[in-house]
Amino acid sequence: MCIHLAIDAIGIKHSGGATVLLDVLGAAINDARFREVSVFCSPRADRRFDISIGGKIREIECGLAERNRLYRLWWLENRLPSEVQKCGAGVLLCMSGIGSAGGRLPHVTFIQQPLPFFSEDLTSIGPFERLRLSVIFRAMKRSCMSSRRVIVQTPTMLSRVSEAFGIAAERISAILPAVYDFPESHACSGRLNPMRKVSVGLRLLYVGSRSNYKNVGILLNLMKRLRTLLPDLKLFLTWPPDHPACCVEGVVGLGYLGRGELREAYELATALIMPSLVETVGLPMLEAMNLGTPVLAADRPYAHDICEDAALFFDPFDSGDLANKLLYLLGDERLRRKLISSGHDVVRKRCLDRPYERILDILASFAFVRDQEKLVI
Repeated sequence: MCIHLAIDAIGIKHSGGATVLLDVLGAAINDARFREVSVFCSPRADRRFDISIGGKIREIECGLAERNRLYRLWWLENRLPSEVQKCGAGVLLCMSGIGSAGGRLPHVTFIQQPLPFFSEDLTSIGPFERLRLSVIFRAMKRSCMSSRRVIVQTPTMLSRVSEAFGIAAERISAILPAVYDFPESHACSGRLNPMRKVSVGLRLLYVGSRSNYKNVGILLNLMKRLRTLLPDLKLFLTWPPDHPACCVEGVVGLGYLGRGELREAYELATALIMPSLVETVGLPMLEAMNLGTPVLAADRPYAHDICEDAALFFDPFDSGDLANKLLYLLGDERLRRKLISSGHDVVRKRCLDRPYERILDILASFAFVRDQEKLVI
């Protein structure tokens, strides 16, 4: 079997989406069923990662679709099908959750955007953002309804997508992600000097964006509560150092961290805190577990799906509860060891499940193999 896979990755520029894309590509490179992979993507200048082109991988930059969101939506639904057929692909993976291959060419829709499915949790978003999410929701529904299979990353997302779109759960595959080792950092990064200057045991870390649904305000309230009790406690954000949040006493912006720097940040941290109200996954939690960093997570369904019993959960609307849970974690060495051990077990189990190979199995099961002039079902 010689399959030409096309992947829509426009708009994926960093963070979890980039990690998943690179892991899918890595699995495809090692899979003899796939002879070529064409990736429709944002220009390199707009991304914080590189795609290893050459061999099987062909990068097709789509600059205009990256720069204009309205045009991107139009492109995914109207231009993408002809581009997929033009490049000779036999199956399309829509990693933005939108689009199709058109005609009889099959596509699989991968949902990585949780916001359209959890609007009841997003009380702070304005009318324009609600309108934007409504447009995305409808485009996702069109893609999912015409796809051969829908892929999500947690059981929580499976139930939400099934209910929202009226799709039978049997047509949706929940494939929990894995994480693999970060590259070793060959030199101590100067960006992390502020972490090194803080006493071991007093370094809190948040890894993520500045979006409202990330709920980082609760972390700023936490610092205001605890600085009188623990004056040397510091919270480190992967945000620009000049962000207004970094004016709060005890809060430090590290800026964007490369993979090696991020590994070192996890290893230096006393705990990772994930306060998000919604996520498709929350990959930083798995990354922290993999490197032996305890996790405090919002008591939300997505976090339980990912962490199982390997995190300490807190009420994401109550900074007092978060403060109590953090003090409990800081003061109980046996609890920290238990969370670290359980975290390693979760990561090991996810890797053994071979999630990215399972995604390729789904794609191969629907692929059109041109040299055999048939659909492989």
